[in-house]
Amino acid sequence: MHEKILSDPEVADYLKANYKIIQYNMFGDEEVTDLDGEKLTEKTAARKWGFVFTPTIVFFPEDAPQGKTAPQAAVQIMPGAFGKWTFLNMFKWVREKGYEGDEHFQKYHARIINDLRTQGRLVEE
Repeated sequence: MHEKILSDPEVADYLKANYKIIQYNMFGDEEVTDLDGEKLTEKTAARKWGFVFTPTIVFFPEDAPQGKTAPQAAVQIMPGAFGKWTFLNMFKWVREKGYEGDEHFQKYHARIINDLRTQGRLVEE
């Protein structure tokens, strides 16, 4: 993911302009604090939250509610690695607050992919 997706200028520029990224080590021992106030190590947090894939990307609202666990507060969770367009489109869908609307992410993604094909910009994943 780091070599192919995150190094892609279109992806990197979009993330830098629109997101604050915090990286946890799913197997690490650094102390973290869940939104419910519980202090844990990274690895015990991953177990508590039920995260079993790396990467797991958790999207929070701009004002994350206190008193909930990270997965309860999340507006979307992306488990695992995907190709460039699925990855980037998820970040765009969340940024556009697609989770508040009627267009499911898979329909949004299909629409964007179709638009890219029409524009001749799509390199198949």
